[in-house]
Amino acid sequence: MPEARKRPCTICRRWFRPNARVGDRQRACGNPECQTVRRQKTQADWRNRNPGYSIAWRIDQRAAVQPEAPEPLRMPPPLHRLPWDVAKDQPTQVDRNVINIARYQDHSLADRVCKAQFVEEIRIAAR
Repeated sequence: MPEARKRPCTICRRWFRPNARVGDRQRACGNPECQTVRRQKTQADWRNRNPGYSIAWRIDQRAAVQPEAPEPLRMPPPLHRLPWDVAKDQPTQVDRNVINIARYQDHSLADRVCKAQFVEEIRIAAR
């Protein structure tokens, strides 16, 4: 196989003999500095042709690293000591006292129950 003709390096402009396996496709000489510059130019050109690749890659990496959703908190039922026969009927004054005792267990639930009872009492009084 005949040796390839000499050609100038596109980086340093020195004449070189291309590798026989690469032939006419070789544009830069074998000098490590020229190879580094050639690689940087090739990679920059590829990034310009594929602008969304790095964004999609980062999104995929973040999705793979994020932990699963935390387990929900386990809380005891707020009125677990309230008897069912009291809870099933419409609350009376005695029942309100029981709810007020339970209020110390869960303030938000007891507040909502008391406010609802207060509004209901106002509606009854307005009739």
